[in-house]
Amino acid sequence: MDYLTSAQNPRVKAWAALKERKYREQSGTYLVEGVRSITTYLQHGAEILSFLYDPGASVSACEELARQCEQQGVPVFALTSQLMAQIADTVHPQGAMAVVQMDKSEIRAMFQLTRAAGDCRDVLLLVDGVRDPGNLGTMIRSAAAVGVRGVIALEGTVDFYNPKVVRATMGALATVAVAEATAEQVIRYAKEYEVRLIGADAHAQTSFFEVDLQDRIGLVIGGEAQGISEKLYSSLAARVALPMPGATESLNAGVASSVLLYEALRQRLG
Repeated sequence: MDYLTSAQNPRVKAWAALKERKYREQSGTYLVEGVRSITTYLQHGAEILSFLYDPGASVSACEELARQCEQQGVPVFALTSQLMAQIADTVHPQGAMAVVQMDKSEIRAMFQLTRAAGDCRDVLLLVDGVRDPGNLGTMIRSAAAVGVRGVIALEGTVDFYNPKVVRATMGALATVAVAEATAEQVIRYAKEYEVRLIGADAHAQTSFFEVDLQDRIGLVIGGEAQGISEKLYSSLAARVALPMPGATESLNAGVASSVLLYEALRQRLG
């Protein structure tokens, strides 16, 4: 284990730079904060390149996690509280961070769905232009909870590895496949592999209660401002609305996707 104290250390500078997307993409790595999330990453076999922790944080869980990382061959670095604050995206770092290798799936393989009974392995969640990190994080967490095949981000969607997205997933990003795609790719592969694209549309005349969400579907959720892109909208097999008899005019993308995902699961559970 190495103990780092200088803000000029090349490792520290490289880790701090991961707050910016261009450096994440250049290195193919991103940061995960918090004992709970990092533990989930370890349990699901994510490729953790480095574990960083603050010995002065007085959190026994951090030290235990450091021992687990060392046992699995992950390099462990002890840092001062000041350096942890420099690297972290949060105002009050939790005392533990991990540098993780990005793991994006091949888009064509994501559409090769096998019909499933009792779970959502034949469901894709397609995110079209959702810019709010908290919403995308919620969507990934809900998708992981119901066991979807994967989450696909289309153009205009916030980066999967944005620190706020990663934090909102609470470790779920390590448990579900993710990929990026263009609308053209989605339309082509959905047709090739007979995946029905079903979009959430506040103006649709059909309630999601009335639609069969079983057998190889792609649930498409657009951003709150623009909705589903025109190109993808015209290729939807069905458009569904979430009934709102109350005073609320709309739900955010995170809530809407969670409702639809659990309806898809309910239908599979019978």
